[in-house]
Amino acid sequence: MNTLLSELNPVRMMVDGSAGLVVLAIHGFFLALLAKAFGDAGPSHDGRQTLNPMAHIDLFALIGVVVAQFGWIRPMDIRSRELKGGIAGLILVVLLALAGTWLVGRGAMAGRGLVIAITPPDLLQIAEAWLFTFARMSERIAAFNLLPVLSLTAAHALREFLPERLRSTGAVVSGLTLVLALAIKIWIWR
Repeated sequence: MNTLLSELNPVRMMVDGSAGLVVLAIHGFFLALLAKAFGDAGPSHDGRQTLNPMAHIDLFALIGVVVAQFGWIRPMDIRSRELKGGIAGLILVVLLALAGTWLVGRGAMAGRGLVIAITPPDLLQIAEAWLFTFARMSERIAAFNLLPVLSLTAAHALREFLPERLRSTGAVVSGLTLVLALAIKIWIWR
């Protein structure tokens, strides 16, 4: 716990928060784009096919990004019956969106030389810190969202099998996901 508290300084929080917002926006965009490509235009009609993080962010997820370096997007209304392949199509959409999120982070690290070449020397240290944080966040967010917890992306494949009252993912479920993220950060991913 002391390690977690020692990591909370204003610069680190701004770097983690900004990188996390970008990763979550990219992930939400990929998920909506893939849902539309597979036949469900619902997320696009709901305004989720955008890179604007405000369309995807959840307050507890933003806290999770800053404090634990884990995050998630607000769940989307993706219906497997409208997707090509049904539930298998939904699972593929989820996996492809998570893979895309991870690959964007890897691509950013591959472009590190370009960032070094074009960044003024006085901004180089913060630019490299942001880039490394962005890559780490993309990996962690993709891996964390593979868990079938109701606020996370992998749970889209489970929602349709749940009773109606358990399908909604409100503040309580998102808050519990934040507790899970903190527990993973403290006990596993130090």
